Amino acid sequence: MTSKHDIGKPVTCSNLLTRELPIETSLFRNEPAETFCKLLVFSHYIQHKEDKSVSGTLIGEPETYKTKTLQRFFTMRGMIVETDLTYMGLIQHVLPKIEAGIVKTIIIPDMVKTIMKKQATTQNFIGILNSLIEEGVFDICLRDTKDFKGARANLITSMTPTLLFQNKLLWNRMGFLTRLLPFSYSYTETKSEAILRAIEKGQVLEPEPMKLDLPEFKVNVELSESIAKELRPFVERLTETERARIRNKKNPEESKLTEKAYGFRHQHQFQSLLRANALSRGDTEVRDIDLKEVFRIGKWINYDFNML
Repeated sequence: MTSKHDIGKPVTCSNLLTRELPIETSLFRNEPAETFCKLLVFSHYIQHKEDKSVSGTLIGEPETYKTKTLQRFFTMRGMIVETDLTYMGLIQHVLPKIEAGIVKTIIIPDMVKTIMKKQATTQNFIGILNSLIEEGVFDICLRDTKDFKGARANLITSMTPTLLFQNKLLWNRMGFLTRLLPFSYSYTETKSEAILRAIEKGQVLEPEPMKLDLPEFKVNVELSESIAKELRPFVERLTETERARIRNKKNPEESKLTEKAYGFRHQHQFQSLLRANALSRGDTEVRDIDLKEVFRIGKWINYDFNML
């Protein structure tokens, strides 16, 4: 209720933050990122020769609820959660389950734990991930040759901007960046304040498992050319922000950007998101409602770190 002392006072963000307003769950949840991850999960169930399942990463500063967002998917059918996955662990533990059809999606809650190792080990790991989330893994030669028959899964992970920028040039050259759709974001002061208030009041709830009606088998979802064309601005923005900076070794103050990619892979990935959203609605045809949903979350599918 407004008191007589409030009459005539301008309403500002500061006024609103100091009033005893109820905590809104949506303010300290990352709903757009949850939707993004949901579509990544559904993308595995799309039947299409080119628009394949999509992998992605949440990119935000520490304490921006990346892991809490991913926790909602931990117990879902077809998931495997790997806290510290290694090259050998992937080959010996995960790939057999993917080949057997048990695992569809790998969740690595924090990418930093998988790559803070020797450079050669890290590059081997990223190299096999490249194959796993794109064309699939076939023969691997260690002591014996093992054929995984094109085992393929998608990856959902998270990282900080620092980790991204430390590895962006290498991942750009290895083609790893183009295989992952980024979801980059930052918090507004209002959102940060809402989270602090929720913590103070003991009102931060543990993330509940998300319930998705996943199909048993892959489904063909139709997509018209006219709708697919609408994705071009998002593809253009992503390919532009994906470019990495190359420092001049002789003069570190000088730098240039890597060449801009064509965006072919990203066009397929965005189309898969459209098909996945239609499938999540129980439809077998992409409609305008699906385009609007991808447009809504597309604001963060780049490396701009837009406010959430």
